[in-house]
Amino acid sequence: MIGRRLGLGGNNRVASVIAVAGVGCALFVMMLTVSVAGGFKDAIRGKLSGFDADITVQPPYNYTYGEQSPFMDVTPEIAEAVASVTPDARTSAVLRQPGMLKTDDDYAVLVFTGYGSGHDFGFERNNLTAGVWPDYVSGGGDSIVVSDAVASRLAISPGDRVNAVFFAGDNIRARKFTVAGLYSSNFGDYDRTVCYAPLRALQKVCGLEVTGATAFEIRGVNPDSIADKARQLQECFLSRARLAQADSVPVVDNITHSGSMYLSWLDLLDTNVVVIFALMCCVAAITLISSLFILILNNVSTIGLLRSLGASKRQVRSVFVALAM
Repeated sequence: MIGRRLGLGGNNRVASVIAVAGVGCALFVMMLTVSVAGGFKDAIRGKLSGFDADITVQPPYNYTYGEQSPFMDVTPEIAEAVASVTPDARTSAVLRQPGMLKTDDDYAVLVFTGYGSGHDFGFERNNLTAGVWPDYVSGGGDSIVVSDAVASRLAISPGDRVNAVFFAGDNIRARKFTVAGLYSSNFGDYDRTVCYAPLRALQKVCGLEVTGATAFEIRGVNPDSIADKARQLQECFLSRARLAQADSVPVVDNITHSGSMYLSWLDLLDTNVVVIFALMCCVAAITLISSLFILILNNVSTIGLLRSLGASKRQVRSVFVALAM
């Protein structure tokens, strides 16, 4: 009762405003920190998963000779094994081939990437900044999509014809492509290297059949079970190789391994959030303690009156605890 009556007094209003404002600012900074850090991490993970699949089946590794093939055939057996472990995931073949775009004045070394018909191009279309996205599902012709950074460096724009040079084994093969569009993901490491091209055109450059690829990608896997599904898929391939007495087995990788550099960097943000939390908690605690001192100093006469009436120290403390609360 005494705490409530003192809380209504004019002498305590300044201390109350300071305390509420201090704690409110601390909570606001905490909420803002969590929101910004969480949103930033989600955005980076989204861009990372747009360029790299959740789970990737790579070319077979020959454990007899200790060699891994540069290419693989996406056979029905591989697709069946993937479907048995991740039945609800989206799958597609992908072929990545290093090459060079060359103009009269400059050149850029890129990784030409072609996806199969099962790939969802929603991420790539959302990053488009100029031109149009080619219909890679039905072939794509000779259309490529390069990043704004590469287009600015080579001084090219949608509609231009550019020369591409590929190093396929010991052979050098040249092709002409039409720039259909430009993209920007604001993910510098990828924007400077990734160029989208028709899958069939890259297969012809590498001398592969229509089932040839450098990987078989699996997307749409629950983020919490990516590592577990990848392990199950690798065990499935190993067991099938033992039954068939094969000397090679496909290699399974996942985004938590291939993108570990970025994911580890994102984990460091949690440390920053914890530090800010600790600082803001200290600010809030110091504000409350300072306000409590102000309340005590403003009510020295009340303390004396309560003590003279027989109140114990504990009862007096409970009055100011009620005020602080």
